[in-house]
Amino acid sequence: MKFSVLVVATFFLFSCVENGQKPETDANQKIDRQSNAEIQFDKDKVDFGVIPQDTLVTALYQIKNIGSDTLKITDIQPDCSCTSFYVSKFKIAPNDTASVKLNINTFHKHGNIEQYTVLVTNTKKKFYSLKNTAVVN
Repeated sequence: MKFSVLVVATFFLFSCVENGQKPETDANQKIDRQSNAEIQFDKDKVDFGVIPQDTLVTALYQIKNIGSDTLKITDIQPDCSCTSFYVSKFKIAPNDTASVKLNINTFHKHGNIEQYTVLVTNTKKKFYSLKNTAVVN
């Protein structure tokens, strides 16, 4: 008897959680599809040239919302743990700007390096890649 009560309670719990999360996800997707936010970068690549090993270099990117809705940066994904980031604003009003700073540590790096960081946004394109290159001596 206790086992059947436990099974029914567990089923009820999981069915409520699933139903409670579903409308929120659908609503967020609907908002994103209708967004008229547009992003413009001052550049999408920084080449540091030849740099010494075991140093920290910083790439600064300026972004502008040229759309009519608020631009939202929902995620930032560097491809390497050697890259840290700072974003001045995650929500950018129309005609406003923000900055993205990427700090790249060349500790134990040597030769040609290419580091990519992906910005995930609420624009129609969704994903934007920022590229940083260097030759580490």
